[in-house]
Amino acid sequence: MSGRKVKTELAGYDTQIFPERLDELNRIYSLFGANSGSYSLDRFLARIESNILTADGYKWHKGLHFTIKKGRIAVLFPWALDFKRRDGLQLDRSIAVFTKGRVGKKDAETLIEKLCKF
Repeated sequence: MSGRKVKTELAGYDTQIFPERLDELNRIYSLFGANSGSYSLDRFLARIESNILTADGYKWHKGLHFTIKKGRIAVLFPWALDFKRRDGLQLDRSIAVFTKGRVGKKDAETLIEKLCKF
């Protein structure tokens, strides 16, 4: 548990990407809602899923699945149980972003930017 970015795979998605503002979204999620619920994932227009398992065996807390014209984007939110961290963030690992179809990095960057503004 470290909040680090972990390369893994998600069934049904083609690739994992690491958008530029991912660290900012990690900070927002950790500080405002990973455990408190004040950063409600319910406000986003996306299919919400719980306890998602990736290829490395990690079970994610929540996932948002967005459908856009070019394909799909999944944003997975980790558990925040790393109480030994000294930087104020308790995330087990970084939020992960996966794409499917003809979704480009710019599409994912735009989505992460919107998530950072909520």
